[in-house]
Amino acid sequence: MFPEIDHLSQKIWPQRSLNVMIGLTVDESRLLAELQEAAKAIAPVFSQALTTRLLQFSSSERGYIGNVDLHACLQNWFVQLFQMDRNFQLYRESPPLVPINWLLTGIDMILFCGHEVSQSSPKPELAAKAFYKSLALKIASDQQQFQMDDAQHFLELILLD
Repeated sequence: MFPEIDHLSQKIWPQRSLNVMIGLTVDESRLLAELQEAAKAIAPVFSQALTTRLLQFSSSERGYIGNVDLHACLQNWFVQLFQMDRNFQLYRESPPLVPINWLLTGIDMILFCGHEVSQSSPKPELAAKAFYKSLALKIASDQQQFQMDDAQHFLELILLD
């Protein structure tokens, strides 16, 4: 609705700069892509564990937008960490459905499950390194998108007054 916001965002913090700063290589992206099936296999475990933790706190239910399946969103989010080669722009352009603070609440679970998936690679050390980069890139990208959504929302409120 406000292209000047998107243009400004790309000038300040372009996505390419995020990737350059984090340094996820094409080879690392390919290595992650090879682990997608292993990621899909462990994603339900991750989703169940994080959902259980989140539901221990009543405030968790506030702030979750939409009538969506939380388990499916968490599983998809986790699997996306292993799809950097094909889907990075796709999930970069769509709004994140999982609040960053929820993900950080479960960072230990994310790291554990990511490490488990990495161990199924013929190159587990390289896979783990690629996973950590992918995780940093995804969280930074999601946070940037949330900030842009908030900025656009506030701009719309100001312009409506």
